[in-house]
Amino acid sequence: MNTQTRNFSPGRAALAGIMLALSPALLALSPPPPMPIEALTDFYQAMNGDDWHRNDGWLDPEVDVCDWYGITCVTEQPESGGFEWIGHIELPNNNLHGEFSAELLRHMWSQGPPLPSVELDLSGNSIEGALHQLPVRTRRVRLGYNRFDGQLPTVDTETVGDALEHLELNNNNFEGQVPPSWEALSLIRLDLANNALAGSVAPAFEALEPAAANLIDLSDNAFAGDLPAWITKLPLESDSGGIGSINICWTELSAADQAMHDWLAERHVGGADFESCMQRQRRSVGHQTSGSWYEPARSGEGYSVMLLENGDPLVYWFTHLSASRQMWLVGAGRHEDTTLFFPDLLRTRGRFGHGHGSSEDPVSPMGEQRMDGVGDDLLHLSSRVDYYVGDLTQPDDGPIIHLPNPLDWRTDLARLSELAGTTCDNQSEFQQYSGAWYSPERSGEGFIVEVLPDNRAIVYWFTYRPDESGRQAWMAGQARVGGLADAGRAALIEIDPLLQPIDTDQTFPGDLSGVEALDWGELTLAFEGEDSGRVVYDSNFSEYGSGDYPIERLARPMLADCD
Repeated sequence: MNTQTRNFSPGRAALAGIMLALSPALLALSPPPPMPIEALTDFYQAMNGDDWHRNDGWLDPEVDVCDWYGITCVTEQPESGGFEWIGHIELPNNNLHGEFSAELLRHMWSQGPPLPSVELDLSGNSIEGALHQLPVRTRRVRLGYNRFDGQLPTVDTETVGDALEHLELNNNNFEGQVPPSWEALSLIRLDLANNALAGSVAPAFEALEPAAANLIDLSDNAFAGDLPAWITKLPLESDSGGIGSINICWTELSAADQAMHDWLAERHVGGADFESCMQRQRRSVGHQTSGSWYEPARSGEGYSVMLLENGDPLVYWFTHLSASRQMWLVGAGRHEDTTLFFPDLLRTRGRFGHGHGSSEDPVSPMGEQRMDGVGDDLLHLSSRVDYYVGDLTQPDDGPIIHLPNPLDWRTDLARLSELAGTTCDNQSEFQQYSGAWYSPERSGEGFIVEVLPDNRAIVYWFTYRPDESGRQAWMAGQARVGGLADAGRAALIEIDPLLQPIDTDQTFPGDLSGVEALDWGELTLAFEGEDSGRVVYDSNFSEYGSGDYPIERLARPMLADCD
C-alpha cells in the first residue's frame, strides 16, 4: 500500500481549526454575536437621524434594538441553533440625508453577519455622494430616489457571494459605465432607471441570474447602440397579463435585427410598441400641467395632477383596477424638467365619515408611476402597480388576492381640464380655491377641487364605503362657482348630481365595459376663505345618509405669478 506524506503547515492547521469551530454542532454551543449597536449608531449619525420624520426608539438604551422604528429582526442560522439579528432596515421617505462613507459601509457589511441580512430600503431620501460598495450580502437593496452620484461601485469577485437578488439604484445621479465586474452578480431584478449611465449595457445584463431573472430597467439613461444579441438567451419572459421584463424607454438603444426587435416586442414594459417611448422628444412640464388627465380609450377613470407651491407634484388616480369596483391611489412625487416621478402610489383603507383612523394597516404602497411631457396637452404615462383581483362571483364580499408580480404598462394621457391661474391668460376670480381639502377629524378622505378658467369647478371626493369592509369609494361632479359675499361665504360650489362611477357587471377588474355613473346625490362646498370652508351632502343611498362638517386646506397648487 502506497502512502503519501503531506506537509501540514501551521497556517493550514489554523484554517482547519476555524472550519471545525464553524461546524453546525459547535455553532449551536457558541455564544451568539452581539447586536451591532455601534454600527447602527454610526449609521444613525451619518444619516442625521435626529432629523428623520420617525426615529422611534433609535439609540434609546431602554428600547430593544428590534423595536427601533424601521428595524425587523430575524433568526439567522436556525439549523444550528440560531441567533437573533437585524433582518430588515426599512426607512423609505423618512428624510435621511448624509453620505455613506466607505468606512461606514465596511463597518456594516464587511465584518460579521451582514447588516441587514434580508432587506435594506432607504429609497426616497436625500442620501448623497458616492456609493463605495454594494451591500452584496443583503438580499434586497432599495436605494432609488436618492442623490447618489459618481461611478457605480465595482464588485469584489472574491467576496460577492450570491445573496444579493434585488438591486434598485434608480433615480439617482450615477454616471459612467456599468462596471464589467458586475458579471459576478446573480440578480433577479435590476433597476438602474433615470441616471446618466452610458457605454455598454452588456455588464448590466451579465449581472442577471441566467436561470431566474425577471426584470431589468435601464430606461432614461444615455445608453446607445445595438443591444447585444446574446441577451435573447436570458429567461426574461412576459406572461399573458402584460407584465414586461425589460424597459429601455428614453434611451438610444436599438434592436440590431428583426429577430431582436420581435424578442423585445414580446418582453418590453408596456407592450409591443416599445419604440413609442424611444423616438419621441420630451417637453418641459410645469405648473401648467395641473388639471385632470385621462386615457381616451378608458373614459370613466383618470388622474388629477397638481404641481404644488413647493414644486412637488401630487397625483390622485381614480380607477376601477380592483375587485371592489372602485379604487383611488395617491402619490406625492418629484419634478424634474420633463418628468413627474411618483415613487410611491398609496392605497388606503377606512370607512365613510371616519377616514382611515380606525383601520388596521390603513396605508399600503401599491406601486409607482411617471409622467413625461410629450406634447402641449399630452403626457406619456408609465405605471408599475400591484394588481388586485378577487372573487368575481362575489364582487362586494370576495377576498382580495395580491398577485406576486406587478402590472406594467405605458400609455398616452390627454388633457381633460386645466386649472385656472396656471398662466396669466387663463385667470378666474375663484382660482384660489383649487387644491386638496379635508377634515382633520376624517383624515384619510377629502376633496380635490379644480377651478377652471370659465369659473366652473370639478370636484373629486375620495372616500370609503359606509361599511366595515375598508374598501374605497370615490365620486365626482362639476358645477359653476358662485360668490356669496352677503351670506358670509366667499365662494359656493353646488353639485347636483354628484356621480359615482361603479362597475356594476361582474367583469374582470379594470374592464370598463360595465361601468355605470350612478346618481349619488348632492354635494355643496361653501368656502369661507382661501383656507377654510364647509361641506354639506345628501346622498340618494341611505347607507351614506346626509351631513355637514368643516374642512380646511390640505394642499395648494402653484399658480402663475402675474401682475
